[in-house]
Amino acid sequence: MERWLTNTIVGILSILLIGAFACKKATPAAKVTLTPLQSLINTDTTLSLYHLMILRADDVALLNDAPATLLIPRNAVLERSGYPEMAIDSMSSALADRIVRYNYLPAAINIDSAGYNSNPTQLGVPLYILNNGNGLLLLNGSVTLPNQAAKVGQASVYYLDSIVPPAADSLPEIVQSDSTLTYLAEALYRTNLYDSVLLTGSYTLLA
Repeated sequence: MERWLTNTIVGILSILLIGAFACKKATPAAKVTLTPLQSLINTDTTLSLYHLMILRADDVALLNDAPATLLIPRNAVLERSGYPEMAIDSMSSALADRIVRYNYLPAAINIDSAGYNSNPTQLGVPLYILNNGNGLLLLNGSVTLPNQAAKVGQASVYYLDSIVPPAADSLPEIVQSDSTLTYLAEALYRTNLYDSVLLTGSYTLLA
């Protein structure tokens, strides 16, 4: 009986020691740290549709902390432009990606020279910006923007009053504005050929 009791006590102590070592080896889950841009998009309720568009486009990686320039439309602007929540939910990821990337400049806005300045975008199609001298920027000849950015981490954020139309010399704009090329425009849209192939270099298109 005494031997059985001794063995039982030894067994219980062994289990407790193993449990103690196991607890010490367990590491706490890594804390997720949001970038300043991610925190802004997640917490500002007037940017919920833009947040949804970012997710639809699978462009969360663009919200890293980098010295980029983001042109962000608030909810009212997206709704007024025909992009309520239902439309964003049902749009293709390619279209959402085009909108997001055309409003994302990898660097600060360039308005150094007189007239319109070509600014590269993440989409690959340039955005043309003019400083009108009255504290406003003119984008592609139609959208005005206060010449004052909000600093969010390393990024500069401008809030749009309307969606920026594509540059007049971009292929989709030329094709979509010609009523005799509606089938070609739809083919470019459905195949994503413009973004995946035609942005990669010089080419000749027989329309």
